[in-house]
Amino acid sequence: MSTPLELRNWRKGAQRSLRLLFNGMVKALGEWKAGVAQGKILTTDIANLILEYRCIEKDAVLMDSLPLDARSIFQSRYTMKLQQKIDSFRMIVEALVNACASMSKALEDFKTILCDDESDTRLGDPRLDMAICTSLTFRQISLLFDDIVEKYQRELGIKQKILDDFCNDGQHDEAFYQVHITAWMTDVEIDSNRVQHVMRDIALDAGMPYNNE
Repeated sequence: MSTPLELRNWRKGAQRSLRLLFNGMVKALGEWKAGVAQGKILTTDIANLILEYRCIEKDAVLMDSLPLDARSIFQSRYTMKLQQKIDSFRMIVEALVNACASMSKALEDFKTILCDDESDTRLGDPRLDMAICTSLTFRQISLLFDDIVEKYQRELGIKQKILDDFCNDGQHDEAFYQVHITAWMTDVEIDSNRVQHVMRDIALDAGMPYNNE
């Protein structure tokens, strides 16, 4: 692919692929944001449930005043309620897994525009440094989204570890759960401001609307 006509035709196809990539990223980022918000509620609920149960369990006077069958019902209800919340939490983490997978898939599909008979993304391909819309090139866009996807995948690992810790409840204190709830909300591996900056820049370059709310 070297003639001006061929390059121009490729550029038109690349613009369509970029729109698909961008829309896919917007959708996945929205799903991630929603999952994190839902997870905050559940991690807080789980922590409160465990700590309240322990507080009651340690109250010897209260527990001794309960008949054995009432004590058994109380423990069974706690176990069932905790498992329901853990299951819901697991579903939220799975939604984050799917969001990351969608990001990766969208980027992978975008990169296939160079995988043809003419090129295998070799260094000398002129399309690598051709502006797809206004100024950003295939190489620049790929690197920007590579960085975003990598950061979200690393953060996903942290979220999965938090789920594991909540599923394997030990005799943890309130500080342990507070640290985990804070870690869940912080997204320490993700620079949200940079992500929004990249998305706005690409939207502006490609003339696409973008609302980060």
